[in-house]
Amino acid sequence: MGLDVLTGPVAEADRTTDRVDPDRRPIVATGWVYVFGEVSGVDLKIGYTSKPMVEPRLREVVDGWNGTREYVVLAAVRGTKTDEKAMRGAFRVRTDVGNRTEYVWPDAEAVEYANWLRSQWFASADGTDGAEGFPVENSSHWLPDAGRRRARPIDDLDKLVQDYDTRTDHLSGTAWSWMVNPAASIQDYFTPSGIIEAARQAMGDIDLDAASHWVANRAHRIPEYFDVNRSAFDNPWRGRVWLNPPYGDNAPWLREILRYVGSGEIQQLCMLSPVWAFSTAIARPIMKMSSAFVLLSPTPQFWGNAKGKTGTNLPHGILYIGPRTGEFFRAFEPHGCPMAFQLDVLDDIKGAT
Repeated sequence: MGLDVLTGPVAEADRTTDRVDPDRRPIVATGWVYVFGEVSGVDLKIGYTSKPMVEPRLREVVDGWNGTREYVVLAAVRGTKTDEKAMRGAFRVRTDVGNRTEYVWPDAEAVEYANWLRSQWFASADGTDGAEGFPVENSSHWLPDAGRRRARPIDDLDKLVQDYDTRTDHLSGTAWSWMVNPAASIQDYFTPSGIIEAARQAMGDIDLDAASHWVANRAHRIPEYFDVNRSAFDNPWRGRVWLNPPYGDNAPWLREILRYVGSGEIQQLCMLSPVWAFSTAIARPIMKMSSAFVLLSPTPQFWGNAKGKTGTNLPHGILYIGPRTGEFFRAFEPHGCPMAFQLDVLDDIKGAT
């Protein structure tokens, strides 16, 4: 396998057209569409408020129950009253709470949807975010449908105390404490946004981040991502994939790449890892199907670690699989030393012998 360091301009023939979403509609938001959860789990309240922040509306709801019920914010997104009605209409509305019409039963469909919604980059997870400058996403991307659910994770029977039992945010001690937690763990190292943007330019966009975190995706805004609550090994990969796997054993991640590239479900992939990870025996099949590589310089300064660490000084690189080699070189040239894989060199050598 030959490596050519990129030294000259990229041919126009390497350019491809970025995908355009023809179904994207203008985004409108006049307020917040929210989901509150009663602390003991008896129901959910789906409502709308034009207030600049959701928390004051939560206090009004709790006061309206005169001390008989307590609610917490599960998720809130910028939207309209029409969006609110569409959201609530997807679930089973309670009819036994007098003239209150915004309460739904805590069926799996509603609860798992709320858990999915709070994990999205455009959602407020605690109601303390202000409307000004808060991201607004088209409601067609977040109103309930069958694929927008995140189930409760299975408890680890080897642990006397589950991880969610030790959380310290507003869901602590409630029936919703198991829901996704925005707090990063000590092991989390998030990719710098500049590298994510370069990968987005290289591939035309990113459809899936296969190893991410809720907090990271608030910055990266990738439509779909996997994390500890939604395993990359239990859900299908598709499209244009970004991958910065946890430090350590890359073998299971490389197997997934082989599987989904081989099936055609992944059209492009950018994988960030220490350079040593690409020199292992199990990485050789991946290297053989790759188109290009960039040796990052300087070493990335990762963010999001709970102890403020920024990673190691080990050399890192990004491996690319896909047809947009030229775009990859253009996007990553400011971040290091791009290299082309020329597998035809092997064919020439074999032919000469």
